[in-house]
Amino acid sequence: RGLRGTGPILVRSIQLDEPAVHLRVLDDGTANWDIAGRDAAAPGPTESSSRGLRVELRRLGITDGSVVLEDAQIGLYASLVGLQHALSGDFSRERFAVRTRTHADATTLRFAAMPFLEGVALDLEADLDVDMASRRFSFAENELRLNDLVLRFSGSAARAGDDVALDVTFNAPRTEFAQILSLLPVVYAHDFEALETSGTFSVQGRIR
Repeated sequence: RGLRGTGPILVRSIQLDEPAVHLRVLDDGTANWDIAGRDAAAPGPTESSSRGLRVELRRLGITDGSVVLEDAQIGLYASLVGLQHALSGDFSRERFAVRTRTHADATTLRFAAMPFLEGVALDLEADLDVDMASRRFSFAENELRLNDLVLRFSGSAARAGDDVALDVTFNAPRTEFAQILSLLPVVYAHDFEALETSGTFSVQGRIR
């Protein structure tokens, strides 16, 4: 029915076991995933090919994955090791809900040679409301854990021309000071080996 255009193609599950992905952007902006050919003489879309292809994806799973992103243009290095991911939603609709659960044993983030995260355990629970017609993603009361620090966030992301419009608020529901110290980059860790902590803090923020 999907090929004849009378119904969606039903994909019950896609499972990736131990995938290793290495994404690279060179100084000149060349990306190693940009492999599609560019043929100026290619024919235009026909009536049958221009019809939207409807795909209903029930579940996407990743087990023991490894993802690395290196962007030489902006000096960014990011990696996820021991990646576990589960995603489900009805992608055949224009508006639908997506449920995601993500875990990484070790998360590393370096920008301009500064280690912001180094081997940090990550857990993310995010439920999204997706509106494909307006290209808008909304989320509420989602939770991100980085080592001992827990952040809750809500907001939206939408395409605005070539840009992405973000409106996100976040806060920390638990506020022991030791949670912040658990994120210290290893380059500073030896300065705090004997440090004893007490007290609380507050974290609130907005990204627009």
